[in-house]
Amino acid sequence: MPRDKVEVKRIENRASMQVTFSKRRKGLFKKANELAIMCDADVAVIVFSAAKKLTTFGSPSVDEVIERWNKHPDTIEALKQPHLDLDVEQEFQRLKKQHDEAEFIVRQLEGGDLENLSLEQLNQLEEMMQNGLVRVKAKQREHYDGTIAGLQNTIHIMGENGHQIKPEVGVENAVHQERRSTDSVLTANANHEDDHDDILSLRYFPFSFRLRLDEVWEEGKKGRSIGKCVTL
Repeated sequence: MPRDKVEVKRIENRASMQVTFSKRRKGLFKKANELAIMCDADVAVIVFSAAKKLTTFGSPSVDEVIERWNKHPDTIEALKQPHLDLDVEQEFQRLKKQHDEAEFIVRQLEGGDLENLSLEQLNQLEEMMQNGLVRVKAKQREHYDGTIAGLQNTIHIMGENGHQIKPEVGVENAVHQERRSTDSVLTANANHEDDHDDILSLRYFPFSFRLRLDEVWEEGKKGRSIGKCVTL
């Protein structure tokens, strides 16, 4: 007569649970030992009871099987992956922090989020803005000097080709006027000590000047002047 199958579920009675655990554990270790002998396999079984008691079975031993497991290529690769994920997460958090700090500094440079700053922090912010203005002015001068050099080269080439050019306004004077105008704007806030809301007023002036070519004579042709005005 076939035996009835026992329903697999948690045993609520503690005494019955302990008896069943002891019997099933012996059967488990017996099966593990048979597997190791019959199939020449390395087997390790680690069991913690409900009372947190540890029992093990190993063939040849639990420590040797665990050592082989630690050295297995699949295990090594699996152990590396969590570290890679952790490194990526840490790098993401670091970059996010840098991004948030940069956005906060930009808002402060625009005059926002200043309420909680100390006097020392405000002084540092002012120094940062002044250093930025120095770099802006240096870059402007580079553009001015490059434009002057290009125009002077063009005038020189036209003169070598037999063209006579009479500047209406000197190029250098026009550029120096633009520089003085820009400098006056950058220092305008220094004259408004009582206006705490005006931290920085930076305006961009168009760089423009007019060069008049009054007369152009072409060699080999009848004297005919061509009036031309070029605006940059």
